[in-house]
Amino acid sequence: MSNYQMNENTLILVGCEGNSEKYYMEILLEADKLVFSKTDLFEEEILEKTFNQKLGKYLESSVLSMDFGTRDVHLLLIQDNDVSLKIKALYKEKLNMIVKVITTPEIEMLAIHHFGLFQKYTNQKKSNWRKPSKFLADELGMKASRIKSKQFIKATFDGDCLVTAIKPTLVKINRSIKEKMTFDWLIF
Repeated sequence: MSNYQMNENTLILVGCEGNSEKYYMEILLEADKLVFSKTDLFEEEILEKTFNQKLGKYLESSVLSMDFGTRDVHLLLIQDNDVSLKIKALYKEKLNMIVKVITTPEIEMLAIHHFGLFQKYTNQKKSNWRKPSKFLADELGMKASRIKSKQFIKATFDGDCLVTAIKPTLVKINRSIKEKMTFDWLIF
């Protein structure tokens, strides 16, 4: 059940840390698994720039410089940590709400759950511990870059199985992180 509050006057900007996060959000959006639809989004799509592609500067120069009239503008940031996006105060004032969707420790945990590898992942020896993307790549016999590719993500997930993978991820993270975790705010 979603905790995210919006109304018919809300314009949503969705910014992602990297392309992987963008692909996962596109799947949820296309499958109508989010509490908002394409018509609620700025230009009816997820923002083209990612954190890695200077999202803050893009927002300032190409998006937040526009006049949105009386619309409530919400910025949803899909990222694996609690780092703040740098936006100048002049532009930040145009945002009625900033929601950080924390995908801790990494978005690839969704695929680890999907493939039934969570227990094996948590049982890694500390001396051989691997990040989720590296662990998954090793287990599936692929390069880590392939695990993060649009082709792999879209071939692996549809909306229903992605929501199924999200739910145990929410239960498995520790309480202090879950207080910041808002992925569950976005799905039905």
